[in-house]
Amino acid sequence: MKNFKLILATFVILASTISCNKEVVDNYDGRNCNLTVTDVHPKASNYQNIVDDFINRGAVGVSVTVISPEGTWSKTAGMSDLQNQTLITPCDLFRIGSISKTYTAVAIMKLFEADSLDLDDRMALYIPDRIVGKIANGDNITIRQLLHHSSGVRDYTDESRFMAELRNGSIANLSAEGCLSYIYDKSANFSPGAKFLYSNTNYLLLGIIIKSILHKNSAYEAINELLILPNGYENTFLTTSPNVVNSYLSNNGYMADFSDFDVRYIDGGLDRLDGGITANSFDVATFLHDLMNGAILNNTSLELMQEFSGEKNYGLGILSKKFGNRVAVGHTGATFTFTSVVYHFKDINTTICVLLNCRSNETMAPMFEGDIYENLY
Repeated sequence: MKNFKLILATFVILASTISCNKEVVDNYDGRNCNLTVTDVHPKASNYQNIVDDFINRGAVGVSVTVISPEGTWSKTAGMSDLQNQTLITPCDLFRIGSISKTYTAVAIMKLFEADSLDLDDRMALYIPDRIVGKIANGDNITIRQLLHHSSGVRDYTDESRFMAELRNGSIANLSAEGCLSYIYDKSANFSPGAKFLYSNTNYLLLGIIIKSILHKNSAYEAINELLILPNGYENTFLTTSPNVVNSYLSNNGYMADFSDFDVRYIDGGLDRLDGGITANSFDVATFLHDLMNGAILNNTSLELMQEFSGEKNYGLGILSKKFGNRVAVGHTGATFTFTSVVYHFKDINTTICVLLNCRSNETMAPMFEGDIYENLY
């Protein structure tokens, strides 16, 4: 989410008091994880440089997948559990944070293609009055504005009460509606459509819309039907307390285990589409590569998603990013202890996903500054 230094200062004092007690999801052990990948590739040494760079910068564990015209390369390094010295494997799941928003946006576009909604429909058509009536401008916000972060809806993660209750441990397994309650009856940041301002709340609302249209019990059940199952993403989940790798936050030169903190922060039922998806790097890279090569949406929908504008050059659930002369489209993601990126470079039809089970300034820098992406060319 945002502002790593603030997060570090706020939460590192909890390192000695947090324990890890993860449950295994019902369908995790039974999933098919026979990945058809290899580390044999014409650019294998370049891609290995990416993995090595993160480990050398102090990453606890890293999972990298690259999909290029020459084939798919996937590699992991480091630990899924420092205390028990357990190595990360390609099948291991990571929290992908706000990359989840791209999945949510694609699900919305699938409904758009099926004429189940219009992007300029007001969210009040699909969201219960008990929610809409407590959100500033709730009657006037459109689905397109939610997708583009131009709704003006406040970000629940910025609310002081939310942060205070997260610190003192009173937040645990908070549902999507529970998260929304932190912005109820608060003023908007601006009038709908006036400008761009990133807000996680937008995608909680989109999850409720998806669930409502398909008459499902949860938003995850809906995107599973729309997107995950039809495309064979067998290592992608949105679950409570999934069997993800342990995760770590930098603390005075060493990595402190904050696994349980992220469980309490994110796990709250199956409607947290702002950042709740877990996956391995193979599935995430495959998803974006499929999307950008026209295997999921039609050309009209894909073009609409890529109408970039605003401070972050953001479209509909996807962003455009320049790294020197290179241009990529994709999304970034972070929880308190996981960091992730997935980018597609159109000029070489190559997609890369990098997942880390840790957060520190040193490990995050290459993801967002872009030196590692020169290895793709």
